[in-house]
This record gives sequence, C-alpha cells and structure tokens, in this order.
Amino acid sequence: MTGKTVILASPRGFCAGVRHAVEIAEAALRLRPRPLYALNEIVHNRQVVESFERRGVRFVRGIDEVPEGRSVLFSAHGVPPAVRAAAAARRLEVIDATCPFVLRFTPRSCASPATAVPSPWSATAAMTRSSASRARRPIG
Repeated sequence: MTGKTVILASPRGFCAGVRHAVEIAEAALRLRPRPLYALNEIVHNRQVVESFERRGVRFVRGIDEVPEGRSVLFSAHGVPPAVRAAAAARRLEVIDATCPFVLRFTPRSCASPATAVPSPWSATAAMTRSSASRARRPIG
C-alpha cells in the first residue's frame, strides 16, 4: 500500500450528552430531597440507571406519577413541550438534563428548553468536554 493513513478514534466511554445528564443527576441528588423523580431512564445504560435507583432516584413513565411540587429530572433524550407544560401545571421543579446536541438538532416542537430551569452545565461546556482525541497509524 502507498502511504494511506487510518484514523482510529480512542475509546471514549460515554458521549458528552450522557456525561452531561449524569453530572446533572449527581448534582440533583446532592441538592434535592429524595426520592428524586426522573421521567424515564436518564440514559440508556443499565448500570448507571441501577446506580441511581440505589441512591434514591425514582424513575417514572409519566409526569402524573410525580407528586405535585416535587423535582423532576428530564432525561438526556429531552421531552416535548406538552410534557414541560404538564410539569409546569403540576408546579414541578424541572431539572433539565437534556443533551445539548438534542436541544440543538431537534426541532423546537419536540424539545424546547424555554420553560426549563437552567442547568449548571452549559451546552458549550458539554460540547467542549466531548472533543475526541484520535490516534493516527500508518498502514502498510
């Protein structure tokens, strides 16, 4: 072969959106009374979900399962505006762990942060943390 290069991505573990959601959930566990309610699983990772369950996160399938006036964590996958409106109607404190990339690339009708409580981690910070390192190896 003649001077071709293959670029291999280094193993990274969780993507920036998952790290973002996990960091927000960790902070919420420290700062809010238990149980902390989370709408659906925070991320698609059984070990992470089970760890949060052991520490006091109660995963629910519907916003109506969260007692009025409590805190609810939205997962990395985001929620539609109707869910945000339902949370506001129930006077829930919204802790938004939606992935910054989901917010950026999902049409506003599907995921809108307009009514969310701002998270302590900005989209810019999450994206900066996700910059991947690459190893270059020549072939041949």
